[in-house]
Amino acid sequence: MPSPSSPYIWLPDLQRYRDTATGRFASSAEVRGWGQASMDDSADHARGMAGALTEHDITLGQWERNMREQIKEEYIRQYLLGRGGRDLMTPVDWGSIGGMCADQYRYLDGFAAEIATGELSEKQIAARSAMYLHSAREAFERARDRAQPDVTEIQWNTTAAESCVDCVAYADMGWQPIADDPYGGNLPGSGGTRCLVNCRCFTTRR
Repeated sequence: MPSPSSPYIWLPDLQRYRDTATGRFASSAEVRGWGQASMDDSADHARGMAGALTEHDITLGQWERNMREQIKEEYIRQYLLGRGGRDLMTPVDWGSIGGMCADQYRYLDGFAAEIATGELSEKQIAARSAMYLHSAREAFERARDRAQPDVTEIQWNTTAAESCVDCVAYADMGWQPIADDPYGGNLPGSGGTRCLVNCRCFTTRR
């Protein structure tokens, strides 16, 4: 994923990342791959914390604090990737990240309360923990909206991975006016489709 030491820079006029060493542009699939790899790494870490929790190596309070930090860091990474880097961030952008994280923290509070009952297995805790990190896909999508304020149409795209009926229906709609909010406020990863945050779809704009 692009970072201060990365050879990739974001070109706002072209809405693309370019390798400054080779001049090659990163494909949209490559950029999404950077984001997916980051979410997968964070999800693996979350699964590891689930094991530490059930083995009593960390307390529930420590687990929740660590999860909050993981969520915040992943949402920031995904948003920066979609926005084009930290230099393009505005107070509105940071506020958007804060709002999305606040939603996840509320869900996490409820999750921690369930864990406290002792009725969830390590496998269940690990699976649900990973979902919180994969939900950060929404941050990338929200950032893409901000990075392209002048576009007028949006299209939902499924991937090679199995897609739920909601995502297939959205994709079948083809290009839609953004102003019409064709997906009812939903975006890939926002949890509004039947696949919830396991969604691996993406949107394109023009």
